[in-house]
Amino acid sequence: MHVTFNVWMLLMFSLQHYVDSMTQCDNMKTIIRAEGVDVSLQLDKSGIKEVSWLMGGRHIATTKSMDTIDVKSQIFKGRLSQISSNSLKIKEITRMDEGLYVAHIFMKSGQEFVQCYNISIHRKLTKDNIFVLPNIYHNGSCAVSLTCKVNLTDVTVTWNRDDLAMTNDTLYLDNVEPSSNYSCTAINQVSNASIDVKPWNYCRTAKDVEGVTDIPTVYAQVKQDRRESFATIYSEVKKTNTFPRLIY
Repeated sequence: MHVTFNVWMLLMFSLQHYVDSMTQCDNMKTIIRAEGVDVSLQLDKSGIKEVSWLMGGRHIATTKSMDTIDVKSQIFKGRLSQISSNSLKIKEITRMDEGLYVAHIFMKSGQEFVQCYNISIHRKLTKDNIFVLPNIYHNGSCAVSLTCKVNLTDVTVTWNRDDLAMTNDTLYLDNVEPSSNYSCTAINQVSNASIDVKPWNYCRTAKDVEGVTDIPTVYAQVKQDRRESFATIYSEVKKTNTFPRLIY
């Protein structure tokens, strides 16, 4: 039974992509939004009789004149409404809702048109999505490399100091000064977030560990779901005859 179900899901997935590839769109619009907002699929035609709305090849709703809507999909129950000119509004969109939407437009004149929308949904970034992995080395002074990580995908990372921006995710510093300050900024298509970083704090922590000449950072990223969530565990390992000391 389990194998049969998996085969059926694979067939449905393949059929959906086949239907999407065979759709002939008169016009394609790309919509990029943050997760959790309302999204409107606007139609710019007048004289519309009714519109059949499809998502992934499945009929999800029909909008008609007089502001009536017939929702066909249980997944969208309570989240679809009709707005002006038979346009469709999706309430509190999620990443599971992203994909190709197709509006089959039937005109009062008897003409038919196909309007397509490619919807891409991204999570809003916060400071909690950003963390720094340090490598600290002492050779008479403090040299440090700081790698800025983000636990979401499709993100660009930059290091910033005053008006200087560095697009590499790893910052290399020799002879770190106590007064130096940097910020790590993460940017995606719908938001950005930053954290402030003082490199000297890592040097000062490492100096508190007696007899350390070289402290590499050991870390692991654990993927929690198939989309974009990671947990990162890391520690600084003391190279002496004692057990490693964890730095939190």
